[in-house]
Amino acid sequence: MLMVLFVQALINKVKSYQHEELRLINIHTIFSLAHHRHNQGKLAENIRDQLLNLAKNLENDTLLWDKLKVFVNVTKLELQQPPKKYRSKVFWEIYGLKYLKRAGWVRRGILMGETVAEHTFGVYLLALFFLPNKAIVEETSYDKEKILKMLLAHDLAEARIGDYTPFDDKGEKRREERKFFDEFLLLGDSPDDYQFKNIVNLWYEFDEGATYNARVAKNIDRIENLAQLFCYNSEGFNIHDHSKWEKDIINEVTEVGTEEGKFVLEQLLNSKSQFIDFLMPHLIKLQPDVMNQRQLDILSLQKDP
Repeated sequence: MLMVLFVQALINKVKSYQHEELRLINIHTIFSLAHHRHNQGKLAENIRDQLLNLAKNLENDTLLWDKLKVFVNVTKLELQQPPKKYRSKVFWEIYGLKYLKRAGWVRRGILMGETVAEHTFGVYLLALFFLPNKAIVEETSYDKEKILKMLLAHDLAEARIGDYTPFDDKGEKRREERKFFDEFLLLGDSPDDYQFKNIVNLWYEFDEGATYNARVAKNIDRIENLAQLFCYNSEGFNIHDHSKWEKDIINEVTEVGTEEGKFVLEQLLNSKSQFIDFLMPHLIKLQPDVMNQRQLDILSLQKDP
């Protein structure tokens, strides 16, 4: 009862206010309390209705900080659904990365190509198997475990905004990704939930690319494209810019990449023949019907119309 009265008092203060900075603090306090109480199933219905009206009135408030506006909007979405429902909605949204095709392959006519989730799994495996456990250059801040976690987080926002290629609007992509992760931060039981906050911090570090670990992660992200390019080329896909793309990635990592990135590239180039010599026969043995149909599909795609 006391909590209801306290929230009601804050709502009344926000509606009547005076001092702008204190008003913004009260707005944050109200919606933070609502976020926690709703997720615990303890928010009174009349308070919920008042908060939804308040959130609607704040939509065009030009004095709200950007992050506060995101917080109010996400809390509004939560309040419109049963407790924890918004969190499960975002889970399924991200789960959709298993189905979202990588745009670069689609534009090259490979409609049955890898998904964003498969790419994420690929970069993780490259880093896990080929990155050294210790820094090659001792004075760097190299941290393999951190890089592995960064790679798992780096494409999560594509669940909402779709897969972008280097030819798309980078400014728009960055804005949409930051908006997604600002909301993602609020999915924990508190805005400071360490699990969600850690993922958000890792993504920001990767995106800004200023730290040594972020540079290594970006190298791995590029090198995985090369690994998949080798696979598709070996399977018989006709990729018109295969040679140029391969050369560009190798030159980029070799000339301006980190020492660890160069090491991973070397390991990949030395082992690429194993895709044909080992992996394809192994997959045919494990699931012959699937692999035979895949080969027929590839052949049909390569026929001239």
